[in-house]
Amino acid sequence: NVQRSDDGGLTYGRETLISPSPGGQGQIRAMPPELNPAGNGLPVVYYPWSQGPALRLAVSLDEGATWNNCTVSEEAVGDTANKFPIADHDNAGNIYFAITEAGSWDTFVTTVRNAELLNCTGGINGASSVELAHSPYVQVNRDAVDSTAFPWLVASGEPGRVAVTFYGSPMEGAP
Repeated sequence: NVQRSDDGGLTYGRETLISPSPGGQGQIRAMPPELNPAGNGLPVVYYPWSQGPALRLAVSLDEGATWNNCTVSEEAVGDTANKFPIADHDNAGNIYFAITEAGSWDTFVTTVRNAELLNCTGGINGASSVELAHSPYVQVNRDAVDSTAFPWLVASGEPGRVAVTFYGSPMEGAP
């Protein structure tokens, strides 16, 4: 559910259901108007969410007035049962996602290019059956880190530069 304020947070409108049956939601983020692929001069507002094994994205290309849901990956890399999808964008508007897969407990990152947001047309009643083009998942925990939880990332700089962190353990299994 999302509520919108048009007076700097003094009051909020009615609550609107944006994403149906999310297993988990990430933080809400906003891109400046110059990164809006629709070219309408309005900020982009978005947040990642999970639904079973799928990684999804809720997007508003008009400053939160209307919303659409889309699929980033129907299967992700396995079960995203940790329900902690995270996303952030770089200064070109590309969105990076971090998830931890339940089972292997590895943390993975994928990217959706800014122009792909125009394909996010699933409305608010469900996730689009169209899967957004995204980069292959890259496992970010390595060496002696066998189990991870609570990923986080920051991607506010140049395209391709992203910082990822997580809690990690050398022991295998559910953290």
